[in-house]
Amino acid sequence: MAKINFKFKFKLKKTQIIVGASIILAAANFLIYFLTRSTSSQIVWIAFMLVWLNLILGWLTYRRLPQVSYLFIATSLLIELLVVVDIYWIASKYL
Repeated sequence: MAKINFKFKFKLKKTQIIVGASIILAAANFLIYFLTRSTSSQIVWIAFMLVWLNLILGWLTYRRLPQVSYLFIATSLLIELLVVVDIYWIASKYL
């Protein structure tokens, strides 16, 4: 019985981490959307929708394939970082 309880507790902690990461990414997504929508609305809107799509797919695949869920969450983070780098670093430079 001790092993079953240990596995359940570990699974619960991983679930809490995924939920926490999803909440942080969703909040960052809204923040980035509102801060950057006046500069380049098409890129920001597409990124906003792609992040939500990845988060939903990550939540749906977590039970059966947690590694794929981690990939979706990481892709959401990468999309957010690309938008921030594009808007605040690349687009601000005169090439």
